[in-house]
Amino acid sequence: MRKLIYILLLITFFVAGYSVKKLETTEYVKIFRPKKIIEVVERCTEVIPPKQKTDTTTYLEAKPHCLKNPKEGTNILITSPQKYTTIKSPFYIEGTANVFEGSFQIQIKDCYGKVLQKEVISTYGEVGQFNPYKVQFSSEPQDIIVEAYSYDMKSGELINLIQVPVIIK
Repeated sequence: MRKLIYILLLITFFVAGYSVKKLETTEYVKIFRPKKIIEVVERCTEVIPPKQKTDTTTYLEAKPHCLKNPKEGTNILITSPQKYTTIKSPFYIEGTANVFEGSFQIQIKDCYGKVLQKEVISTYGEVGQFNPYKVQFSSEPQDIIVEAYSYDMKSGELINLIQVPVIIK
């Protein structure tokens, strides 16, 4: 009985080893090897042309923005640019703000979180009212996130954060 079990195990290992050797020669296994992944991706990008939309914007230009759920501020509003719009550089950031001493920060970041440009903004007008502001920024063509925020004077905590995802063309 024991010999029969050993023989069956030997046959099983032999068949399994042969099957694995055969699988290594197929394309499915080769695709998942790290060296081959780049080659497969390069072949796919060469074969598949960009899809065209009706307004002649290519599929690559119409890709989704990296920021899916932007924060909505309460005391700082950005009226221009609008969320997920495509704009040209240089561009203006406009809106209204009702913050302590009329002072807050605006910055633009790339999708990796790197701050590309930052400005301290001061609004002038009635205390306790939303007062207008307008500032010019510029950026290379890429997806950016416009952020406006202020700091709590007691705790130093970041407050009133608003984020506007924009595509620079």
